[in-house]
Amino acid sequence: MLIQSNIDEWRNENQILCCDAPIKTIIVYHNGERKYYKAMFEATGMKELISYLYAINQKVDLTGVEEKFSFER
Repeated sequence: MLIQSNIDEWRNENQILCCDAPIKTIIVYHNGERKYYKAMFEATGMKELISYLYAINQKVDLTGVEEKFSFER
């Protein structure tokens, strides 16, 4: 799905960050590089990936752990 979303072409230039819409950010480590995509209104190729990530808890049987996890800032 990442390949189909064309990760090598992700660009953040000309993104509209205005108004009251939520900002979606995806950070991926790929080929030794950190790539990120940040947008309020995602490109057409990103919609399927973002929908999948929102629904992943319903598609995959996840196991809870006690280990602490820190989000990247």
